[in-house]
Formats: sequence, structure tokens, C-alpha cells
Amino acid sequence: ATWSSVATGDFHTCATRSTGRLYCWGADHYGELGNGGTNTERHAPVLVFGGVTTWTSVSAGSEHTCARRSTGRLFCWGNDFNGGLGDGGTNAERHIPVQVAGGVTTWASVTGGSYQTCARRSRGRLYCWGADSNEELGDGPGNTEQPAPVRVG
Repeated sequence: ATWSSVATGDFHTCATRSTGRLYCWGADHYGELGNGGTNTERHAPVLVFGGVTTWTSVSAGSEHTCARRSTGRLFCWGNDFNGGLGDGGTNAERHIPVQVAGGVTTWASVTGGSYQTCARRSRGRLYCWGADSNEELGDGPGNTEQPAPVRVG
């Protein structure tokens, strides 16, 4: 199998294989490797929890990771500081992938930042969630963190 996509965060890297499996390695301070582990640094790729074979793309934020499945569903894991995982507001560290709130099946791409994430749907609409201290979510004035996707502009 060959590597299909790759993303690097501050201290971790993740990549998809042509088999649809997803692997991560490096620091695991907040569960950003997604292997269900105990925040243990990994020096070689480890399979993301669940052994799913439908991962199509991955994005690594500073301390979290998000990835898209061929079903169009989006999952995130790692540090949920300020709601950056988009799972609805738990702000709890996640060591395995959790689906982004809303059950949407039309996610086309995703990118992770420091404490926020943005993703595009198949019809071109853009959504962001997480920290908004510098208005980086693009949802208007207010500097209010969003624990679930909000539409940009």
C-alpha cells in the first residue's frame, strides 16, 4: 500500500494509506494520535482506533487531528480546548475519533489550526468551530468560541 495524504501538527503527523487506513505518530499529549492510548509518544505510525478502512483525508491541528471518511462524515480527536473538535461542547480530551456535531455527510475537506478547525461542504459552504479570540471563525463579531460548526460569512 502507498501513502495517499499526510498532515503535520505541532508535534505529530498523520497519514492515510491507499487502503483507506489512517495512521498517526509523534507526540500524543492530548490524544491527537487517535489510537485510544494513554498519551504515549510513538516513534512509528500507529493505526487510528477502530481499524476503519474508509479514511480519505486528514488534517492535523496543533494538538488535535480531524479526518474525513469516504461517507462524507468528519471526525476529530485530541485536545478539545475551546471546542476545536466540534463535537458539541464537551471540551474533553478525546483519544479516539468522535464525529463532528450535526451528523453531516457532505464534508469535502477539513483543516485544523491551533484551537480551531474549518471545513468545507461539498456545495462550497464553509464552516468553522473552536476558539475565536481573534475572530478566526469568520462568523461575525463577538469573539465567542463555538463547540460545533458555524457557517462562515
